[in-house]
Amino acid sequence: MKKIATLMMLMVMVLGAVAQNPIDQDDCDGGLPEPWEFTDQIREGFQENLDNIIKDWKKIGATGHGPALTFKDIDEKRIVIAADYDLTDSMVARLEDQYDWVRVVTLFDATKRLSDIFSLVAHLGYDVVLHATLQPGGETKIFVYNYATLRHIMTLKSPISAYIYADVIAGRKRAPFEFEDSVMCTGMSYCNHLWTLTLHSSIAFEPDDDPYIAWAVHCSEIISNAEFMQYIGMDSTTARFNIVQDGAKDTFTFEYTPAQLLGEEPALDIDWLGDYLARGIDRTFPMPMQSSTGTMEHCSYDPTLRVLAIDCLMDEIDVVGNVGREEQLKLPILEAMIAASEGNDFIQALAEVGLGLEYRIQSRTTHRPLTITFTPDELRVFILERQ
Repeated sequence: MKKIATLMMLMVMVLGAVAQNPIDQDDCDGGLPEPWEFTDQIREGFQENLDNIIKDWKKIGATGHGPALTFKDIDEKRIVIAADYDLTDSMVARLEDQYDWVRVVTLFDATKRLSDIFSLVAHLGYDVVLHATLQPGGETKIFVYNYATLRHIMTLKSPISAYIYADVIAGRKRAPFEFEDSVMCTGMSYCNHLWTLTLHSSIAFEPDDDPYIAWAVHCSEIISNAEFMQYIGMDSTTARFNIVQDGAKDTFTFEYTPAQLLGEEPALDIDWLGDYLARGIDRTFPMPMQSSTGTMEHCSYDPTLRVLAIDCLMDEIDVVGNVGREEQLKLPILEAMIAASEGNDFIQALAEVGLGLEYRIQSRTTHRPLTITFTPDELRVFILERQ
């Protein structure tokens, strides 16, 4: 009877390993690393040390709790360990149906509990088979890890790191998948405190649109609104978006610091965006002003006021006639911009990202100044009143 039970256990172990191997090869990002190279003498020393530990482990039996770890078997390629959790309402038990997370966390818990043993196992290049019982009396799940995955999980510093890594594993299995309308996720990675999301977009932009600006704003909105980004920030990890856009020659790349991911700093670098927009607008100048004798000569970004500053030249009589009427001129100017092609989109875009607009007008003859400033709040109110 005992022999039959042993054979049945071995059958379950082998069949479980064969069944799970094809989907469990989540090698470390950047490719499968080669096993560490040691001299025969050093390797023999590691192996002898591991053998002695296992002898003692066999005598002791289960060690610790949450999970309790028990040695089961070892051969020339893999070590088999049981991990038994003793609480019915633990996080692992509650999230038992989330396969990738449970698979990563059970090994994470085991390696943190017996780091000395697993360090030897990793150095010797063993794979790991883990028999995990996530709650008392629960079903035993069999997880198989190659040595690369073992080494990767051992580098994780916290349960948050394990959560991020498990999410990437799940995402890589699904890829490519629809991330948003007309946007596909084609890859994910997480290594050395860098989380990377690769997207492919088939969105059609108008000839005059700047997809770089559009993606910069959109990625910053994802950073600000997605709760998962906070976990990445808590891990002191940088988030990178790589976007391949149909029709674009280069890949758009945006990176966000942990402080931005945690909301401690703005997700969108307003100074960078203001400077980028100003340089793009400046390339279209000089240009006549709407319903005026003036011309727009130059555009720059003022980081102190956070406005796009447009330098204009106008006839002396027009400047003199409007000095002191700056507030009265604001509404007609915005109305004229709305009436112009794409003016509404431009004003709305400035308001959404927190940029203002300032016309710095001088007369052509005496250089008499006339300044009309629109704050971001004024632009927002103007847009809202016309919706």
